[in-house]
Amino acid sequence: MIERHGISVPLSYDFAHIAYVQADRRKAALSKLIAKFKSVPRKDKIKFGIFIAFILITITVALFLLPNIIALKDKVNRDLLKDQILSFGVWGWLIFAALQVFQIIFAVIPGEPIEVIGGLLYGPWGGLFACLLGSLIGTVLIYYLVKLLGYSFVSNMIDIKKTEKFKFLHNNKKLNLIIFILFFIPGTPKDVLSYVIPLTDVKPLQYFAITTIARIPSIITSTFAGSAIDNEKWLEMILIFIITGAVAVLGIVFNDKIIAFFSRNKHHEMGKAENHPK
Repeated sequence: MIERHGISVPLSYDFAHIAYVQADRRKAALSKLIAKFKSVPRKDKIKFGIFIAFILITITVALFLLPNIIALKDKVNRDLLKDQILSFGVWGWLIFAALQVFQIIFAVIPGEPIEVIGGLLYGPWGGLFACLLGSLIGTVLIYYLVKLLGYSFVSNMIDIKKTEKFKFLHNNKKLNLIIFILFFIPGTPKDVLSYVIPLTDVKPLQYFAITTIARIPSIITSTFAGSAIDNEKWLEMILIFIITGAVAVLGIVFNDKIIAFFSRNKHHEMGKAENHPK
């Protein structure tokens, strides 16, 4: 027995009361979560559903392939898998490039693992060209889809709030240079940029060439790392990952400041134009 408000009650009653209160709180939290989910726009629910489905499929496939993945620690097994994929010839190479296209358009998976695998399968240069081809095709598809379907398509593919900080790209005299820098620097939101830039007055051929060239340093470091893994050059692989990781961290840390710099510069130019009209 325990005392509660001057009344003796069984100890079991106290535990039951605590359990009831906790259950009631969990029920209230669940109801709140359901209500919040119902208030989410339909397109966001669809995106969330696709993302969850992708995660579940990825986990299922990973668990299924886990024994084979572990076996890849042995170079003999890696060579067997590599020979099997390479036996598809140019079709295997094109399928790999198509995977890169998918990554550029949907950005549901990071590009670096694909690029590393490209280097492992096709060497640093073959992997580079496959990734560049996939990136180029993905960029071209996004560009013309945005031009065809307009702003509504962009709002369905990315969080439109993320586009606000890129308003400085519109009617910018240094647009090509800025595009190159933003795609060259690691850590910038290239998935957002790929959908925002087609809304500007950038010339398509120049845009495709600039982004393809700007992507080369990032891709080639990954393909060289993949090639180093294939050839068991572990020190080379570690050095590549350390250097690229450090550069990526710097890019992530400073990318907002770089974007803010371009934005301030654009406002400064607009102010000069207003003060000195032709």
